[in-house]
Amino acid sequence: MESPVKKMKIVVSTEEKSDCSSRDAQETQENVLTYDVLRVIFGQLGAKDLCSAAQVCRLWKDAASKEASLRKYPEYFLKRYKIIDRDDADNMYASELIGNELRIRPVVALICAKVQEEKEWTLKGCYCQNLPIDCNAIFLGGYDIVLNDSKIQKGFGMAVGLFLSALPKLSHKLYHVNMHTFSGSSNIDINAHAEHLVKQLLSSKKEKSKCIIMLTDHSGYQFSKVIMKNLRKQYPIGKISLWGGICTDLKVCEVSSSSRNCSQISQWAAITLSSPTLQSWSIVLSQSCRKEEEVQEKLDKFKQSIALKKHSLGLMFACCERLNKKDMEIAIFKRVFPNVPLIGLHGDGEYGLNTLNKKREDTLWHAYTTIFLVLTYQ
Repeated sequence: MESPVKKMKIVVSTEEKSDCSSRDAQETQENVLTYDVLRVIFGQLGAKDLCSAAQVCRLWKDAASKEASLRKYPEYFLKRYKIIDRDDADNMYASELIGNELRIRPVVALICAKVQEEKEWTLKGCYCQNLPIDCNAIFLGGYDIVLNDSKIQKGFGMAVGLFLSALPKLSHKLYHVNMHTFSGSSNIDINAHAEHLVKQLLSSKKEKSKCIIMLTDHSGYQFSKVIMKNLRKQYPIGKISLWGGICTDLKVCEVSSSSRNCSQISQWAAITLSSPTLQSWSIVLSQSCRKEEEVQEKLDKFKQSIALKKHSLGLMFACCERLNKKDMEIAIFKRVFPNVPLIGLHGDGEYGLNTLNKKREDTLWHAYTTIFLVLTYQ
């Protein structure tokens, strides 16, 4: 069947070739903008412009929808924030339209920023202002950030953004707790609340693979330990990956049924991801695993047992005490997984498990370790 077309009238100005006159004449030329040409043009557009183009007509909508459906890859960037006014501490740093140049329409966003424990730097305003209304986002601060094998300069005002697009039959949920809501209330059983959350995290036993990203700040650590004890007893061996840790700052932008709740301070947060096309694995490099050959051996063995699909992504959460091992660990990961982008940060404690371990883990919270997570999907 012949491709549909959109016809456009274009007026072209030409100069008559005459010895007697140099008058301008106009001739009307009819050009045809085919579906295939639209696809080529739309392939150069960002996500926002692509959404706008889809509203022009049915043909443009079909071409834009087809282009958007092929953009399933994860996106990431290193962002530097501009100092607005050094004399105004409240507005020293402001977000510069995070996500403004995205090519995909994300459903999950992680923003990892360099934020010291003393809160010397933190992002002002809502960091999700350019994200879709249905995109859940978490802002997490750490002592240092990771982006592939880039040598990120020391200093503040830098963040790594990670964005995941919608996958076929993707199930993703955001959970978070503000511990201040527990203070002064004798009606809330924290143990029962933690047990209920674990049931939500492990809600479906039919999933072949489920990824849990779990994050806390320092004040949420004790609550997280209760969560971990319950999770350790119940998780299905070999089907769960776990990645996260203790951040120096933690904020959540959550999509509710009627609105978006932005920049909520949270002491505990978790995101779960599962899809028939998505698989995930996590690995813990223990406190004693510090030599280059040991890290190489563990990651080589890790890779041999997993199968990468069309799109892949690596996440790294390491203890700040391993900062002197940062470049070595990143270099080895990139050597073992050369085509897998790596994003992450260093914090004050780590949450993770060895997915390939055939027996139940002794603990899910760690110290002085590095946790790697690999997500892969079609």
